Amino acid sequence: MKIIIAAVFIPLAIYLWPTSLGGDTQILLVSGQSMYPTIQDGSFVITKESLPYEIGDIVAYYSKEARVNVIHRIIDVESNGAFVIKGDNNANTDPGSYTTDDIFGEVVFATPFIGQGLEMLRNPIILLISAIVLIAIQSELKRRKKKKEKIRRILLGIPPPKHEEKNNTKPQKPSYSVFLMAMILNIMIYALLQISIASQIQPQGDQVTGFLFKILESSFASTVSFGLYSILILGLYYITKRSYHKAKYETKTSRKSNQSLELLLGKNFKPIPSLMQFLIIMYIIMAIFHLVAIGSGISPLLH
Repeated sequence: MKIIIAAVFIPLAIYLWPTSLGGDTQILLVSGQSMYPTIQDGSFVITKESLPYEIGDIVAYYSKEARVNVIHRIIDVESNGAFVIKGDNNANTDPGSYTTDDIFGEVVFATPFIGQGLEMLRNPIILLISAIVLIAIQSELKRRKKKKEKIRRILLGIPPPKHEEKNNTKPQKPSYSVFLMAMILNIMIYALLQISIASQIQPQGDQVTGFLFKILESSFASTVSFGLYSILILGLYYITKRSYHKAKYETKTSRKSNQSLELLLGKNFKPIPSLMQFLIIMYIIMAIFHLVAIGSGISPLLH
């Protein structure tokens, strides 16, 4: 299965390699009805370089007047080689003159509703629910895996592992990879924010960064935001690791006092590591959306 996944994922990753990393692919979220019904409001769109561009191609370009990315169709070519571009649902053509250098890609894929779904992730309540669902799914998958292993051993007559035969109170070691992923996302967001600010594009930011942009200078605000999130991630990591080591040497007397909680939530449930994991997953969800939003805003500049 891993080989099959790698065989599918690697060529797909190469094909969709973003321009920010030297590729030719852009990911955009559509806002508006100018291309309706071909491309609906809230659609998730992928564009790629496709020279030469011809009449009928749906292309994306950066409008210097509106300071936004525009996805419209080429309807004609002027004598000087400039394109006449117009939205399918618009009465008038787009103002200005655009050449191949102004266009950064042709639309190769578009699907509705995904953009609206990503927009919903800005809502803290949706973030909360999403994190709960992800943790619940992860816990259920682990429970089913253990149950299948027990059934398999019973059917084959295999004795349980030695660590299960003993009354071992050592808690299951939590996964720290989510904290590394969160820190990498934080660094990537900070780098893209600096590029955006240097290019005189004011990023929208998440809830915290957006507030800092209103009260501080943009570059300093992004640095403060990076520092605060770094402290948050490292703090959650430290609390998780410390609580695990504390539980590792927990005495039998202290375990007896927690028997009612274990019966309710499960023997392996550890409230503090679970809470820290919940918070870091919430951050990762928010960071991924923030990263996509910033990348879409500055992608024409990196072309």
